[in-house]
Amino acid sequence: MQRLFFQPTTGAHAKLSEAEAATAHAETMHTDLTISKLNHCVVDLFARPQRSRQANPDVGPLEVRDLDLDLTAVHIRDVKDSLLLLGYVRGSVLVHNLERCTVVVACHQLRVHSSHETRFHLHVASNAVIEDCSSLTFGAYLKSLPLPADVRLQKSTHDAVQDFSHLKNTPSPHWSVISNSDLELDERWLAMLKAPLPSDDEMIQKTRLEESLAWTLP
Repeated sequence: MQRLFFQPTTGAHAKLSEAEAATAHAETMHTDLTISKLNHCVVDLFARPQRSRQANPDVGPLEVRDLDLDLTAVHIRDVKDSLLLLGYVRGSVLVHNLERCTVVVACHQLRVHSSHETRFHLHVASNAVIEDCSSLTFGAYLKSLPLPADVRLQKSTHDAVQDFSHLKNTPSPHWSVISNSDLELDERWLAMLKAPLPSDDEMIQKTRLEESLAWTLP
């Protein structure tokens, strides 16, 4: 089992390097990723190197299965004011101590502990679980981002969160569902973040946007 790490960093835009991806591929197709002790960062796993082939007009566009690593688990701990664009994780995502972050992920299982003021754009096969959390918001996975076709067709339970700190038969005060209008706004800022920018001035604007997104959303 290959393990990759992002830690610790302040004010960075982090991506998996080609060297890291190549090392993982040489040992196994299954990879655990640990993200820890980040502050005011952007982690963008949609920018991962391609694994199996380059785009070819005779074959068609790249699909999710053509991307590099088969992430089987992601562990996130002690991250503040950051944007985590994680994409598809085949297994579980385990979160501890997030503050004022935005997380975009599709996974089989999500568990969140001791986290606050954090926004999740989520496609999940089973009910997410939270404990000792407050001011969390959950919404659908952003439509503009890739997913395996079979996963996209599955029902997501992103709006059915189990709060182990609120066992009463009443709505939990610790989480809420992201409104449709806010989802539309999030799709727009993601499009701005991912759009190609031709000039140096626009690149500076994009960098400032990336740096500001983590603490302006939610």
